[in-house]
Amino acid sequence: MRLAGPVLLIIIKLVCNQAQAETVNTHEHQGLLQPYIDEPPVVELEQADISVLESGNPLFKQIKLQDARRGIAIFRVNADTATVWSVINDFNSYPEWIDSLEKTEIYKQYNGQVYVKFTASSWPSGTSTWYAVHDYPVSKRQWGTWRLDYDYRSDLDDSVGFWRVMPVAGTQQSDVIYSADLKLRGFFSFLFESTLIEGSLKDATQWVKTQAEARSNAARQH
Repeated sequence: MRLAGPVLLIIIKLVCNQAQAETVNTHEHQGLLQPYIDEPPVVELEQADISVLESGNPLFKQIKLQDARRGIAIFRVNADTATVWSVINDFNSYPEWIDSLEKTEIYKQYNGQVYVKFTASSWPSGTSTWYAVHDYPVSKRQWGTWRLDYDYRSDLDDSVGFWRVMPVAGTQQSDVIYSADLKLRGFFSFLFESTLIEGSLKDATQWVKTQAEARSNAARQH
């Protein structure tokens, strides 16, 4: 999951108030948020929502969950679904696209799932690390899900989410839905979850749209 901006990373460290995650430590639990085992719910778009997307603007929604928060971003990309998924799956390139992300490491691939360690740094908060498993068999469907890898200790208490990439009929465009559930540690974590989710949503619309459209334009020029 993408968490954007130096200020947001500082907030993570202040709220978590814990030592840097170590690969030898497992997470404190095996999941507090409900993961997406099967297909995630379809986000219904009203005509007003479609008009916003057609104008080139994204839609942002936030939902308060019990002890957590869900953010949803919906945006239109001038690229086909295969190109959009090629960007989402390009974990090694994430640090080039996100200023706050220092490093990504694919540490395991198993049965169509990709396990990625994310490392982000920002003065003066130090380093924030989280481990996530991504289930993206996009050749068979238009959606993919992720959750934390609880075999490793992350600076986030818990996070689950999904991507859905849908073709826009009669065009080479795609409508992209990004949904992220986030739970932080600490008594005052609820004060910062909304800020973190907002940054994550805006970040997703920027890096996916920018990179997918760049790849699509490059392909048309060859």
